[in-house]
Amino acid sequence: MPIRGRVIDAETRKPIEGAAVLIECTMTNRAADSYKVSEVVSDKEGNLDLPGCYIPYARPPIVTIYKKDYVAWNSREIFPHYDRRSDFEWVYGYEFKLQKFLSAYSYLKHREFIVSFYPPNNKDMLFMSYYANSENDMVIREQQTLGRSENWRRPLIINRP
Repeated sequence: MPIRGRVIDAETRKPIEGAAVLIECTMTNRAADSYKVSEVVSDKEGNLDLPGCYIPYARPPIVTIYKKDYVAWNSREIFPHYDRRSDFEWVYGYEFKLQKFLSAYSYLKHREFIVSFYPPNNKDMLFMSYYANSENDMVIREQQTLGRSENWRRPLIINRP
């Protein structure tokens, strides 16, 4: 049975429609031990049904949420300093509060944060296409501003049909 959650703006508490949510189930702390990866998108009221992990001894799912103009939310760590998240419980009705992306934040560091939670061998998923289509231009612009060579860290380019 899925667990219902809601994605909201942390400041205004208004629902966020169209947030991409990635749920990864693992047996250990290592991403390489992923056995189930699911995606959902929040509806007009910010609601979403999160599939759970139904294997005994599975670790609580890793949840990552992305919406353009917001900081990616992760169930384990908090951007930009990678502080350990302590306010998340895998419970029915949990509210995922997304913070606005501030101009002081780095798009390059935000990309590193998002990619660090992305399951390996899942390149063609909706979650990454949402992210890549929203932030690639900002990542490229920041790389150019910093004077980085084009090959330093290429932006994620994901084409979906």
